[in-house]
Amino acid sequence: MTQLIYTQSGQRGLTPAGERLLQLAYESTGIFESDYKPLVRFSSDAADIIRQVSECRKKEYKSTTRWNMEADFTGLLGELAVQRYLGITPETALADFTNGLHQGDRGHDVEANGLKLDCKATKGDALKFKFSKTNRYSNLADGFIFVHVEQSGPEVWCHLLGYSHRAEVKPFQRDDGQRLFVRVESLQRAGVLKPVSLLKESNQTVTNPLSVN
Repeated sequence: MTQLIYTQSGQRGLTPAGERLLQLAYESTGIFESDYKPLVRFSSDAADIIRQVSECRKKEYKSTTRWNMEADFTGLLGELAVQRYLGITPETALADFTNGLHQGDRGHDVEANGLKLDCKATKGDALKFKFSKTNRYSNLADGFIFVHVEQSGPEVWCHLLGYSHRAEVKPFQRDDGQRLFVRVESLQRAGVLKPVSLLKESNQTVTNPLSVN
């Protein structure tokens, strides 16, 4: 089995093989355009690679309320799906991932159309997106992109639901005792959820379009 990650002096990182496979997984995604909610498809092989790679970000917390492997995998899928849709090169996506391992959270995942945006991803059918109360970086992003990650057989589909500015999201955040959360339907009803296609520059084109069959 190919070794994708290494652990050295308490630090995790990608091996050269891991870097190549993450880039391959990123490039192999399929993008399906629509006016409002584009889809990004990860094949089963690509999803398996990303799941292994997400182990690099594992922290040794005793409580899963502070670290949850499945939640981190979902978050990484969301980040990569947004980067892929926006036309970010695989080299930049890999550099962002590596920098995040070594330098930590910078408060946003992507920059598009002059905005610093944090990607929020969930697998829940209720489209309930969580926000940390204590994350000191939570106010650094200009806004949020909301991604619904859905398992479809062996594949994973990422629905890019839309984006909103931080000030637009704040009135709809609710407290469940541990975290703040917001439901996308609340943003939709208020008219503050905007299509992610607005974030793409006019000269960007969708790469690797696939038929749905």
